[in-house]
Amino acid sequence: MRYLASLALLYHVALGAPSTPPSEHAARAAVFEVDRFFAGSLPPSTRNFVTFSVQPTPGADFANCTINTGTGPKVPTVDKVVCTDINSITWSLEPMGTGMHFSVWWACTSHAALLGGIHLDVSYFKDTTLADGSTSQSYIGPHKFTLETAMVMNNPGGKRETEESME
Repeated sequence: MRYLASLALLYHVALGAPSTPPSEHAARAAVFEVDRFFAGSLPPSTRNFVTFSVQPTPGADFANCTINTGTGPKVPTVDKVVCTDINSITWSLEPMGTGMHFSVWWACTSHAALLGGIHLDVSYFKDTTLADGSTSQSYIGPHKFTLETAMVMNNPGGKRETEESME
Protein backbone atom coordinates (compact mmCIF):
# COMPACT_ATOMS: atom_id res chain seq x y z
CA MET A 1 0.00 0.00 0.00
CA ARG A 2 2.82 2.35 0.88
CA TYR A 3 4.45 1.66 -2.48
CA LEU A 4 1.20 2.39 -4.29
CA ALA A 5 0.75 5.69 -2.42
CA SER A 6 4.32 6.76 -3.28
CA LEU A 7 3.78 5.86 -6.93
CA ALA A 8 0.51 7.81 -7.03
CA LEU A 9 2.21 10.85 -5.46
CA LEU A 10 5.13 10.66 -7.89
CA TYR A 11 2.71 10.32 -10.83
CA HIS A 12 0.78 13.37 -9.61
CA VAL A 13 3.94 15.46 -9.21
CA ALA A 14 5.32 14.43 -12.61
CA LEU A 15 2.15 15.15 -14.57
CA GLY A 16 0.57 17.85 -12.48
CA ALA A 17 3.57 20.06 -11.78
CA PRO A 18 3.26 23.47 -13.34
CA SER A 19 5.70 24.21 -16.13
CA THR A 20 8.09 27.12 -16.09
CA PRO A 21 6.17 30.33 -16.85
CA PRO A 22 6.50 31.51 -20.48
CA SER A 23 8.06 34.81 -19.38
CA GLU A 24 11.11 32.92 -18.12
CA HIS A 25 11.45 31.08 -21.44
CA ALA A 26 10.91 34.07 -23.70
CA ALA A 27 14.02 35.94 -24.74
CA ARG A 28 14.00 39.67 -24.25
CA ALA A 29 12.77 41.47 -27.36
CA ALA A 30 15.48 43.01 -29.49
CA VAL A 31 15.68 46.79 -29.45
CA PHE A 32 16.99 49.17 -32.11
CA GLU A 33 18.81 52.25 -30.80
CA VAL A 34 18.10 55.38 -32.86
CA ASP A 35 20.34 58.42 -32.44
CA ARG A 36 20.63 61.87 -34.04
CA PHE A 37 17.15 61.76 -35.62
CA PHE A 38 16.51 65.02 -37.50
CA ALA A 39 13.99 65.90 -40.21
CA GLY A 40 12.74 69.06 -41.84
CA SER A 41 12.83 71.39 -44.78
CA LEU A 42 15.66 73.49 -46.15
CA PRO A 43 14.22 76.96 -46.84
CA PRO A 44 13.94 78.83 -49.12
CA SER A 45 14.06 75.81 -51.45
CA THR A 46 11.57 72.96 -51.74
CA ARG A 47 14.24 70.55 -50.47
CA ASN A 48 13.72 68.51 -47.29
CA PHE A 49 15.50 65.71 -45.46
CA VAL A 50 15.49 62.94 -42.87
CA THR A 51 18.72 61.78 -41.23
CA PHE A 52 19.43 59.42 -38.32
CA SER A 53 21.73 56.66 -37.10
CA VAL A 54 20.49 53.24 -36.04
CA GLN A 55 22.14 50.38 -34.15
CA PRO A 56 20.35 47.13 -35.06
CA THR A 57 22.07 44.97 -32.43
CA PRO A 58 23.89 45.78 -29.19
CA GLY A 59 27.59 46.26 -29.82
CA ALA A 60 27.17 46.84 -33.57
CA ASP A 61 28.25 50.06 -35.23
CA PHE A 62 25.60 52.68 -35.87
CA ALA A 63 24.48 52.87 -39.50
CA ASN A 64 23.78 56.32 -40.95
CA CYS A 65 20.56 56.68 -42.91
CA THR A 66 19.79 59.84 -44.88
CA ILE A 67 17.45 60.99 -47.61
CA ASN A 68 17.09 64.36 -49.33
CA THR A 69 14.02 65.06 -51.45
CA GLY A 70 12.40 67.98 -53.21
CA THR A 71 8.83 67.42 -52.10
CA GLY A 72 8.19 70.73 -50.39
CA PRO A 73 8.80 72.73 -47.22
CA LYS A 74 7.76 70.03 -44.76
CA VAL A 75 9.11 66.82 -43.24
CA PRO A 76 9.02 64.40 -46.18
CA THR A 77 6.96 61.26 -46.51
CA VAL A 78 9.42 58.45 -47.17
CA ASP A 79 8.27 55.11 -48.55
CA LYS A 80 10.39 52.11 -47.61
CA VAL A 81 13.98 52.90 -48.67
CA VAL A 82 17.38 51.29 -48.11
CA CYS A 83 19.70 52.85 -45.53
CA THR A 84 22.65 54.70 -47.07
CA ASP A 85 25.28 52.83 -45.00
CA ILE A 86 23.97 49.25 -44.81
CA ASN A 87 21.67 47.67 -47.38
CA SER A 88 20.25 45.18 -44.85
CA ILE A 89 18.45 48.10 -43.14
CA THR A 90 15.38 49.73 -44.69
CA TRP A 91 13.15 52.40 -43.20
CA SER A 92 10.08 54.56 -43.79
CA LEU A 93 8.46 57.72 -42.42
CA GLU A 94 4.78 58.01 -43.31
CA PRO A 95 1.79 60.09 -42.20
CA MET A 96 -0.41 58.22 -39.76
CA GLY A 97 -3.29 59.63 -37.77
CA THR A 98 -2.24 62.89 -36.13
CA GLY A 99 1.49 62.49 -36.74
CA MET A 100 3.90 60.25 -38.61
CA HIS A 101 4.98 56.64 -38.19
CA PHE A 102 8.71 55.84 -38.32
CA SER A 103 9.64 52.21 -39.09
CA VAL A 104 12.98 50.41 -39.38
CA TRP A 105 13.52 46.89 -40.76
CA TRP A 106 16.76 44.92 -40.37
CA ALA A 107 17.06 41.83 -42.59
CA CYS A 108 18.65 39.49 -40.05
CA THR A 109 18.22 36.42 -42.30
CA SER A 110 17.24 35.83 -45.92
CA HIS A 111 13.71 34.91 -44.79
CA ALA A 112 13.01 37.23 -41.86
CA ALA A 113 13.57 40.72 -40.56
CA LEU A 114 13.28 42.55 -37.27
CA LEU A 115 10.79 45.42 -37.47
CA GLY A 116 10.73 48.32 -35.04
CA GLY A 117 8.48 51.36 -35.18
CA ILE A 118 7.28 54.40 -33.29
CA HIS A 119 4.48 56.93 -33.71
CA LEU A 120 5.81 60.49 -33.81
CA ASP A 121 3.07 62.74 -32.42
CA VAL A 122 1.95 65.87 -34.24
CA SER A 123 3.43 67.92 -31.37
CA TYR A 124 6.90 66.78 -32.52
CA PHE A 125 6.55 68.80 -35.74
CA LYS A 126 6.81 72.59 -35.77
CA ASP A 127 5.75 74.92 -38.58
CA THR A 128 7.73 78.16 -38.71
CA THR A 129 6.65 81.20 -40.72
CA LEU A 130 9.63 82.76 -42.46
CA ALA A 131 10.22 86.48 -43.21
CA ASP A 132 8.90 86.08 -46.76
CA GLY A 133 5.64 84.56 -45.46
CA SER A 134 6.46 80.99 -46.47
CA THR A 135 6.45 78.16 -43.94
CA SER A 136 9.06 75.59 -43.02
CA GLN A 137 8.41 72.42 -41.02
CA SER A 138 10.91 70.79 -38.65
CA TYR A 139 10.95 67.76 -36.37
CA ILE A 140 11.46 68.96 -32.77
CA GLY A 141 10.81 65.71 -30.88
CA PRO A 142 13.34 63.42 -29.19
CA HIS A 143 16.53 62.91 -31.20
CA LYS A 144 17.48 59.69 -29.40
CA PHE A 145 15.05 56.83 -28.72
CA THR A 146 14.64 53.05 -28.88
CA LEU A 147 12.39 50.92 -31.07
CA GLU A 148 11.00 47.65 -29.66
CA THR A 149 11.12 45.03 -32.42
CA ALA A 150 9.18 42.04 -33.67
CA MET A 151 10.22 39.33 -36.11
CA VAL A 152 8.44 39.54 -39.48
CA MET A 153 8.71 37.25 -42.48
CA ASN A 154 10.06 38.61 -45.76
CA ASN A 155 7.40 38.44 -48.49
CA PRO A 156 4.77 36.69 -46.32
CA GLY A 157 2.25 34.93 -48.53
CA GLY A 158 3.91 36.32 -51.64
CA LYS A 159 4.22 34.38 -54.86
CA ARG A 160 7.45 32.59 -55.56
CA GLU A 161 8.91 33.12 -59.00
CA THR A 162 8.93 29.99 -61.10
CA GLU A 163 10.37 29.35 -64.52
CA GLU A 164 6.87 29.65 -66.00
CA SER A 165 6.29 33.11 -64.50
CA MET A 166 9.65 34.32 -65.80
CA GLU A 167 8.76 33.58 -69.45
